Amino acid sequence: MSDTLQVSDTFLSKERMFFKRVFELTLISLLCSAPVSARDIVKIHAIQGNGASTPMTGAKVAIQGVVTADFRAANQLNGFFMQEENDDADADPTTSEGVFVYDPDHLADVAVGDLAQVSGTVSEYKTLTEIAQLTKVSVLSRNNPLPTPAALTLPMLSADAFERFEGMLVTFPQTLTVIDNSSLGRYGEIALAASGRRYQLTQQRAPDRGQYAAYQASAALNTLYLDDAMRQNPDPIAYPGFTLNAVNSLRIGYEINNLTGVMDYSASHYRLHATQALQINAAANPRPPAPAFADSTLRVASFNLFNYYNTFSGCAAGVGGIAMECRGANNAAEFERQAAKTVAAIIALNADILGVMELENDGYGAESSIHDLAQRVNAATAPGTYSFLDADARAGRINSLGADAIRVGLLYKPAAVEPVGVTGILDASARPEFDSSQNHPALAQTFREIASGATLTIVVNHLKAKLCTDATGADTDQRDGQGCWNATRTNAAAALASWLAADPTQSGDPDALILGDLNAYAQEDPLRAMTTAGYTDLVAQFNGATAYSYMYEGASGTLDYALTNASLLPQVVGAAIWHINADEPKALDYNMENKTARQIADLYRADPHRSSDHDPVVVGLKLIKNKRF
Repeated sequence: MSDTLQVSDTFLSKERMFFKRVFELTLISLLCSAPVSARDIVKIHAIQGNGASTPMTGAKVAIQGVVTADFRAANQLNGFFMQEENDDADADPTTSEGVFVYDPDHLADVAVGDLAQVSGTVSEYKTLTEIAQLTKVSVLSRNNPLPTPAALTLPMLSADAFERFEGMLVTFPQTLTVIDNSSLGRYGEIALAASGRRYQLTQQRAPDRGQYAAYQASAALNTLYLDDAMRQNPDPIAYPGFTLNAVNSLRIGYEINNLTGVMDYSASHYRLHATQALQINAAANPRPPAPAFADSTLRVASFNLFNYYNTFSGCAAGVGGIAMECRGANNAAEFERQAAKTVAAIIALNADILGVMELENDGYGAESSIHDLAQRVNAATAPGTYSFLDADARAGRINSLGADAIRVGLLYKPAAVEPVGVTGILDASARPEFDSSQNHPALAQTFREIASGATLTIVVNHLKAKLCTDATGADTDQRDGQGCWNATRTNAAAALASWLAADPTQSGDPDALILGDLNAYAQEDPLRAMTTAGYTDLVAQFNGATAYSYMYEGASGTLDYALTNASLLPQVVGAAIWHINADEPKALDYNMENKTARQIADLYRADPHRSSDHDPVVVGLKLIKNKRF
């Protein structure tokens, strides 16, 4: 019997130990989740303070509020936002009622609408006040009404006007316009502004240092970033109620109404993380059809191809030139995607004469970029639809268009036109003031229209870009809105006008049409030099001050042009920019890097959209032989 009692005592001892441990764990759980006493709760507005940063850095606090947004899913912000209930907000208009709770380990079991208490340490992370190093989270109740969003508008009255709303639910009861979508694919962000599309200062006004400084300050006050709360390379690229794909774009010029979400600040910008489905008005800037001109008999177009390279290693600056890094597509697979888009755009443009920029500078042989392009267009249409101008053969020298990585070129329909006269090339040897070490040499060719017998001279150009690398003296940024290398571009424009006046193609016909990427906006010095020389900006003539072909840092403007002299102007039926590229997100281009397999398929179509970063310019003409005006 003693043995039996001993076994029973052992059994009872183990049973007591088990229940004791259960009791201890239950008590610990209750203590960790038990609500904090009301007297120990610190109001969120006290933590935020009325300055640019919290006055309580490092303090251990307990807060209570409603969860307004939860961003703890994979690749998100690793936290959630909380805000005081309406009745607990203070009367101080300079303090915020919301805060970000950093929870990288997902300790909190919370959802939007929960009334919760959070204990942790106050910190300031890159100017964002947050609660981190959590020690306790308690959910008091669920499905609570959210705090009333604060109504805000753009532009801000001051650079820190939204500071008092950091971490809070806010709404913008106005129409905001997408002005920049270049980082949509990489960072899940777009820039928004009130009062419609933003234009470069010098697109609509003369260059001026004082006005440019004021313009920049005004633009900063009228910019809000819509952020998807994801880290880099989000998949899908989405906001509430919207997912980007090749046929569902988010173009510059789209409008968003009544935007609502939580206010954040990072990377030097105020950002809104939407909590309600976006109200997008795509009809504000739909994808347009190719321009049409009812009375024209001849179509001429200009198109910057954004580095059309069919070589992926061993590239050189011209035929036999020094080795240079290849540009454009990284490999054959990417190039097939790029070429398909480019060909689709060229076919839709349906130009009889097409001036192109940013061709790989690799001659005119069977493996060259221009031969590849012409062959692909012909394969997609009919054999012989397009021919290309072999400038080296016509000029009698290799690398006649310079020894840079890229060059300009001309394609044409032999059924519509034929080249006549000599081929003119503008470089420093033709005009010393044209610096061809910086500007790409210009290509001039006279064409005869087969149907009418009339002639005109086409000049394809690509002037020095605005980037400031190696700029010195007058070419440095003068802070007047024209960027770097303005003096070099202006000298080139003046040289171009004087060179054309000397009939470089020996056609005997004064009619001239200047095409290309001049890397200058409409009111800048190079364009003024051209208009002073008697040339008319056809894009401005037919489209007004709101024309654009390119977007840079949230502002639109024209870098691409068609300019005609007085003798050709009466024969111009119309001119337009086809907005297939500048408005589209980069994510929709041919590139495959930083994309998942699903995105490589879903974000791509072999169509003209985002075939380049520049929009093409199209001109309709009705030429008259032996004209007299």
